[in-house]
Amino acid sequence: MNSSDKSELRKVAEDSIRKSQAQREDSPTAVMRAVRAVMCAHPGVGEAEAFDLVWSLWPTDARR
Repeated sequence: MNSSDKSELRKVAEDSIRKSQAQREDSPTAVMRAVRAVMCAHPGVGEAEAFDLVWSLWPTDARR
């Protein structure tokens, strides 16, 4: 995966996180929604890799 792909995945994850926070979704639902969004944006990305990306971007205070 090249750097532009990684940048795009990061943007998809950040957008999904912001949307989930705006809708006040609970963390498990929001995290998995963001993971699925990342996986859909780049079909070669596995669930573990997508989760690692989303979790690294997830706000620390929202991890409950």
